[in-house]
Amino acid sequence: MSNTENRGIGRSGWALGAYFALAPAGATGGGLVLAPLMGLAALAGAPLRLTGEQRQSLLAPALAVTVFGVYVALSMLWSPVARFEQSGKVLAVLVGGLLFVAAAVSASARGKAMITAVGAGACLVLIALLAVEAWAGMPFNRMAQPNAEAGALARNPGKGVSILVVLVWGLMASYGAAGGWRGGLAALALAGAAALSPQFDMNANLVGLAAGVAAYGLGLAAPTFVLGLVAGGLALWMLAAPFLTPVFLSMPGLAAQLPLSWQMRLEIWRFAEARISEKPISGWGLDGGRSFAGELSRIGEFTFQSLPLHPHSASLHVWLETGAIGAGLAAVAILTVAASVARALAGDRFRLAAAAGAMAAIGVIWNVSYGAWQEWWMAAPFLVAALIAAAPQSSSPRAAAP
Repeated sequence: MSNTENRGIGRSGWALGAYFALAPAGATGGGLVLAPLMGLAALAGAPLRLTGEQRQSLLAPALAVTVFGVYVALSMLWSPVARFEQSGKVLAVLVGGLLFVAAAVSASARGKAMITAVGAGACLVLIALLAVEAWAGMPFNRMAQPNAEAGALARNPGKGVSILVVLVWGLMASYGAAGGWRGGLAALALAGAAALSPQFDMNANLVGLAAGVAAYGLGLAAPTFVLGLVAGGLALWMLAAPFLTPVFLSMPGLAAQLPLSWQMRLEIWRFAEARISEKPISGWGLDGGRSFAGELSRIGEFTFQSLPLHPHSASLHVWLETGAIGAGLAAVAILTVAASVARALAGDRFRLAAAAGAMAAIGVIWNVSYGAWQEWWMAAPFLVAALIAAAPQSSSPRAAAP
């Protein structure tokens, strides 16, 4: 490849392409490497200059996300758990993620083609790796952790499936509107994600994929409206979670109809809601939930931590540790990002539908499974956002009308 071709792809194309080439192995192993690698790729590929249009599309969401992140970091000042390094991690992931997306937005046409191609390949390779893990006894993770207990080990590829359920929408943004072999790859990737989503005893992945498929399907008919509907629903739940959760928990006979893992979630949410009511404005501070580690709950003869590090609901987690102020800033960030995506992708119904699918999948999984500050999962929205930003335009302006 000549120097001219190298310059044509550019730093952003090479940096993000290298990231997505490494991502499948990292995701299969539990994803912990995804956030630091994203930061390195962002630094390597960050744009030195942005056009006026690019600045306009990135400024508002970057500001909203940064303000939220700064408030989260500052909340450590009133946290009973002194872990100031966590403040730095949260800010580093958010800033790194914003630079990662900016690199994709500012990449040259050939750079975007590189990101799209390698990102699609990463999705398919991840499907292949996770299929081996699911149906051949997790050989890759057993090789890395030969003495780990099977249930604990399954969490690693289970997290990999969560990443897959998000990344597949980046591939759909690129190839969902294509015919021929590209369209076939999109169908194959979606089928692979569907086959893997029930694996590793993580039902949240199946529910998240179902939400993403529903949002994508509806979004093809009314993309701007559905994207706004998904974002509005997530923002509303962020604001209302502590008030609506007790209503949900009071449904008669609900717990008896659920498996043990979901009964545990109900008890964890009940405990978190009670603690939120004690400090509703500012919350307990970043990582303040760790101060309840010694408290126990019981279901029959089974005893477990009332709050195992986090409430397994991002909305309740944000409320618990940053209060109403943090929840309000998070809701503003969600709506600002969605509005900016709608403007940037106006007229492109396939990419808008993919954005709606990704947002729905992320929102559902985040609200029933992971903590708000798990760095590897915080990176996931930025990864799919970069793929959607790099994807080729797929439809005419009229196609996106609601």
